[in-house]
Amino acid sequence: MDISNCFYLGYVAKTHGIKGEISAVIDADSTEKYKNLSSLFLKRESELLHYKVESLRPAKDSGIIKLEGIDTPEKAKELRGMEIYVELSFLPPAEKNMFYLHDVIGFIVTDKAHGEIGQVQAVLEYPSQYLLQVMQGKKEVLIPVNAVIIQKVDHERRVIEVEVPEGLLEI
Repeated sequence: MDISNCFYLGYVAKTHGIKGEISAVIDADSTEKYKNLSSLFLKRESELLHYKVESLRPAKDSGIIKLEGIDTPEKAKELRGMEIYVELSFLPPAEKNMFYLHDVIGFIVTDKAHGEIGQVQAVLEYPSQYLLQVMQGKKEVLIPVNAVIIQKVDHERRVIEVEVPEGLLEI
């Protein structure tokens, strides 16, 4: 599996119990939608290792995962720190006016007052929030990802409509 066909779900934080389960930090709004996950990939250096999921018990920002073939705490300990990836095809369609961060690369950002701002080059992750990196000509504009600024996401037209705060485009 190529990593470009996967999305980052989280990472293995530690072992859990004596049956080889792992405790994973899940980077998602709701871990509940992953409880029926049948397989996942763990990233070891540059390769993705495929594992069948025997069970996943979701919690607030984490999950207890039992992987096929991992049946001792010692085997589970070897997985600590590995990033967890899931196939893109597992993702349900984004809800209206919502989006997955990897989906908006290449979308055009428009503002009611300023018109077309530019194209999304990347989504940058900072401790307090995500930012859309948009190129306005040769100038980089960073737009916070939040419901106050992002007004509409049109997946068919590949357009994100925003209302940027006064002065943001001048920074």
